[in-house]
Amino acid sequence: MRFQFFTVPAHGDMEAVEALNRFCGQHRIAAVEKQFVADVCNSFWSFCICYLHRVENGDVAGKGKIDFREVLDEMAWMH
Repeated sequence: MRFQFFTVPAHGDMEAVEALNRFCGQHRIAAVEKQFVADVCNSFWSFCICYLHRVENGDVAGKGKIDFREVLDEMAWMH
């Protein structure tokens, strides 16, 4: 499992939104943690994206199928 972090300004930044959407569309997302940080004109959303690593042939971590028991075991520390 891998992590990617994104910051998206609350007052609009379509480039940051597109980068987040593009990343999510290209990966198998296991979990998303988000937090709104309120700071008047500098407010933003912070995203922690937990995703499954793909190997060269496109399989996730070398497997043809996902064993969600393993994924959930790996994610247990998050809660």
